[in-house]
Amino acid sequence: MFNIYLVNLNKYKEGKSTGGEWVELPIDNVDELLVKIGVSRFGSDGKIEHLYDYAIHEYDIDINVYSDNFELSEYENIYKLNEIAEKIESLDSYNLKVLNAIIEASGYDIQECLNILEVEDFIFYNDMSLKDVAMELIDDGYFGNVSETLSFYIDYESLKRDLSLDNYTETTEGTIILY
Repeated sequence: MFNIYLVNLNKYKEGKSTGGEWVELPIDNVDELLVKIGVSRFGSDGKIEHLYDYAIHEYDIDINVYSDNFELSEYENIYKLNEIAEKIESLDSYNLKVLNAIIEASGYDIQECLNILEVEDFIFYNDMSLKDVAMELIDDGYFGNVSETLSFYIDYESLKRDLSLDNYTETTEGTIILY
């Protein structure tokens, strides 16, 4: 999915061994990872105790999402990041395409885009350009009954422009409308 290099910030600042670890998310147990790099420990009651801060010093995104809007902060919450990775990993190929389109069209962060996907607050035209969508809307009677003969005289380029003004966005995955 994606890899992060997580370091023990205390050791790093002291110039000691960075105490870092490359990790592929999602993982089953974040607490065990934090213990492994020395920033946390399990108390006598079995609960996790956080001793030091951690930081993400490098990352490598190897997921099929439009990654221009996907950047990690050095101090990203590892628990939330793991949760995001779990959600992305659970998506089928169609929903991954929709997620890509939402990210590309909106510019929102990945968590907000996952929320939009979850509540289905969009219409997605898979692998369709704005012109394809305009033609489909004409065929479906969205603009009234248009005969086939008359459809040859429609200016689809202008209709594309008008659709884009109505929140239709053409992406690399297809056309999407976000509400």
